Amino acid sequence: VYQIKNFYERKPDGKDITSVSFDIAAANNGTLDFTCDAYDSATDKAVENFEDGHVYKCGNTSLFSWSYSEVDDANKGRLFLWQGASPETLISGFTNIPEPYCHAGGAGTLDLVC
Repeated sequence: VYQIKNFYERKPDGKDITSVSFDIAAANNGTLDFTCDAYDSATDKAVENFEDGHVYKCGNTSLFSWSYSEVDDANKGRLFLWQGASPETLISGFTNIPEPYCHAGGAGTLDLVC
């Protein structure tokens, strides 16, 4: 069982998300606790432009993949999470992320950090 904490998104133009991150922590007295970003295997770093609904890995060697959408459809506000050491042991689930509170991000008049 996992806990999603510190969900973060950035909208430099005030509407389109360019980055997302969150923490995954064990909720059953486990030791797992790390930050998950939208990882780009081609550049070996966080993506520069987040794509709504795209599946991302949490990192180069991470067993976790995820997807998040703010598009107005059945998946709006849902964070999907997959964990798998192999295709035979894939575990998946999702949680609804409440609409985050946004405030000025400091990189311009429309920049929002949520």
